[in-house]
Amino acid sequence: MITTGQHGDVVPETLSCFGLRPDIEQTVRRGNGSVAELTAGLLSRLDSPL
Repeated sequence: MITTGQHGDVVPETLSCFGLRPDIEQTVRRGNGSVAELTAGLLSRLDSPL
């Protein structure tokens, strides 16, 4: 499971209710870019070493 830091503390709190933890935590700031730019930034990080 990969999280992106989106929605602040909501996602970690929700996951913890089910005893889940992300395998990878990537933080990508969207800024003023489009959804396509955000997606491209996230996808390019999947190729990066952990």
